[in-house]
Amino acid sequence: MSKQQIKFGENLRYLRQQKRMTQKELSQGICAQSMISAIENGSYLPNISLAQQLAARLSISIEDLSLSDYYNISSTDQTNKYLEKLCNAKEYQKLYQFLLQETTIEEVQTQEQVQAYYYYLGCCEYQLNKGELVAEKSFRMALLQIIDQPKFYASTLTRQCYASLALTYLKYGQPQKCHVYFEKAFHALDKIPYEENQQILYFLRAVSFWYQKELEDSIRWLELGTEFAVAHNSHYLLGNMYALKAQVYAAMNNIRESQKAQQVSDSFRAVFSEKSFFSDWT
Repeated sequence: MSKQQIKFGENLRYLRQQKRMTQKELSQGICAQSMISAIENGSYLPNISLAQQLAARLSISIEDLSLSDYYNISSTDQTNKYLEKLCNAKEYQKLYQFLLQETTIEEVQTQEQVQAYYYYLGCCEYQLNKGELVAEKSFRMALLQIIDQPKFYASTLTRQCYASLALTYLKYGQPQKCHVYFEKAFHALDKIPYEENQQILYFLRAVSFWYQKELEDSIRWLELGTEFAVAHNSHYLLGNMYALKAQVYAAMNNIRESQKAQQVSDSFRAVFSEKSFFSDWT
């Protein structure tokens, strides 16, 4: 029983109960009731087709069942939900100001929360062009709080910090440091439990090559990211990956492949209501 299965099952049970729907009502015409029970108990992870049908029956977006997470910076739901809202709306200036408020800082207590806090602060500083040293300091502060799960292997959040620091160095003209920190981000990735946020690592690596105009390598990492997502029965970030692929192919003057990639991206966006991640880092 994986963390991924447990999280999906918990989400499904919560959303079903919010709709005041029984397992039998949810499963009718879609699958056996025992299948719903197995999913909610964390014993089975549905494929994309089944997840899409369940989301439609619940009248929700499949993104509501997503396993991709925002990280908590507080034990207070209101604070975490507000952070998520600002992230989704790409209100980076408001998020930056919110993170610097004394009332917010006072709620950041655990080591995990401190790491997440500095990760989001660094992302805001990157987006708002606060300068290399400012963003670098925040990502390094996040990395000082390293929480390894399982022991000896970097967590997904730690890897996102490495990847974000890598792009920060690249943005400010230090490509060798960028390479070093991406190596850290991917080191022994297969040794830790899968989380959908790991797909961000592949996307950001592709972005790094896009920045450097190493277009073939950018395409290669986008394909690796797509394979990684499909192997884990996930659609998360695929719309964004294909959107970037369309841009890269256009830069290579391969209009046919660019158009194909854009069509796939548009399809993912339409079906899964995927939020744009592409413009944040390119």
